[in-house]
Amino acid sequence: MRSDNPWYKLLQDDGFWRSVEERGYYHHQSSFPSYVKKYNLQLSRDTPYYLSIDFWSEQSKTLTDKKLYVIRTGTGSFAIFDEKRFPKPYLQLETSNAREMQISEVAGYKHLKKAYADHHQEDPNLERLYLTDIYEQLVEKTCGTSKFFRGPRGNRYSEFRLYFRDTKGDVSRFNYKGQEDLDYSLWTEESVLVIETKQNQPHGGLDIGWHKLAYPAQRFRYENLNVIPVYYLRVKDVIFLFVFNKMKFEEGGIVLNDYTQFVPSMTFRIDLDPESRLTHFV
Repeated sequence: MRSDNPWYKLLQDDGFWRSVEERGYYHHQSSFPSYVKKYNLQLSRDTPYYLSIDFWSEQSKTLTDKKLYVIRTGTGSFAIFDEKRFPKPYLQLETSNAREMQISEVAGYKHLKKAYADHHQEDPNLERLYLTDIYEQLVEKTCGTSKFFRGPRGNRYSEFRLYFRDTKGDVSRFNYKGQEDLDYSLWTEESVLVIETKQNQPHGGLDIGWHKLAYPAQRFRYENLNVIPVYYLRVKDVIFLFVFNKMKFEEGGIVLNDYTQFVPSMTFRIDLDPESRLTHFV
């Protein structure tokens, strides 16, 4: 087990603990391969597996048992934080307060519907909703208009300032340089819904990392534009839409562990009745 554990040797390093004691975190500023070489590690996975942790339940127990967690800071660099000093930037979402959103589907287009039914990935699931009125309802409830356009999506290299606030109110700053991925975006004249999508997560998907929404959201730090993060979670035949308050941007970037951002302003539940016309929408 230890042969594939990137953190075991680091936690034996006195220099690591001195940094955590003094600053509340340890920052490895060079690439992960250089870290692997330094500690002579034999790892079986690529760098993202160890640094790009989407859910709290996927953080290494080697770290969490010590009240620590890892956050990627771009180009293979990372920081490990003391959770007691820097509250973790992971959500603890609830579905019990979700409001039902009724959907209607366009008539006809049986061949297109069958084509979507034969494709089960996240991308076609997002596009499939254009045969319903879900996006119109979502934009209406969040932006006050049903008129919208699809916007940019996909992976992009970005540079921005990444801030962490500790329990005393002090802020530590990092310069993020690296990839961030946007699953979907819906645009009105004055707002953009930045959508992160997950489906059929083994641990439930409610403990998602805020970086999955905040990193792509920061690319739209335009003057007078409302940037609204939305988390789309598909659980079997149910879709949950968690709509958050508009992003608050700091100078050149974001505070990643700002808890005032973590509570959804609205949560919607969409039941895909297996007996309805959406039977094969999977």
